[in-house]
Amino acid sequence: MKKLVSVDKDGCPYVTRKQQAVLRKMLMYLPIEEVAYSAGVTTDDIARMVSKNFAPRRRGISAADMRTANRVNNKILRGASKLGYNLTPKSKADFNKGC
Repeated sequence: MKKLVSVDKDGCPYVTRKQQAVLRKMLMYLPIEEVAYSAGVTTDDIARMVSKNFAPRRRGISAADMRTANRVNNKILRGASKLGYNLTPKSKADFNKGC
């Protein structure tokens, strides 16, 4: 059986999202004292861990990520043009010409 509660290097107990889900499921069937005893922490710690709200996970690419990507692309294109290369971004390139 995996650990119900993790302990950081300072000795403070913490839980991951998965551990929190297991603790909540256990609390549906067992009293909080038994869950705390099996996890090796106090009932106050269990209550705090179960009620903790995690930050929402990032999904997809944010607008800030897009701005950063555009800024980096533009720096590369400017640097290449200073070296004498004639480059255009792929979105503006004409693929029917050349080779």
